[in-house]
Amino acid sequence: MTAYPLCLNGNTTYITTENDGNFDVSEITATLKVAPLLVIFGKSANIRWASTETASCSVTADTNSDSWSGRYGEKLSSPISNETTYTLSCIGYDDSVITDTATVRIVPKWQEF
Repeated sequence: MTAYPLCLNGNTTYITTENDGNFDVSEITATLKVAPLLVIFGKSANIRWASTETASCSVTADTNSDSWSGRYGEKLSSPISNETTYTLSCIGYDDSVITDTATVRIVPKWQEF
């Protein structure tokens, strides 16, 4: 059996395998969603992720200590005080790496001039 990876975009990979002249296609996906995308300073966001055809996944944040693992899950973030990008990184059964990202932004403070 021979595997031919073909990455179509950042969070979906299609793997074609040849087995005795027959071709099969598997779809490897990793999807990350955050809600809301805009939060008040110090509030939290809901982080949800899921994957298919993956061996393992991890979610990390770039500005706080949030970090979770698992091929799927839903967590409440730590309080967010800066724009924060969450990254989902998964390893497929074929050892390919696929990622997805989502950014939570802070509601601007109103200032009188």
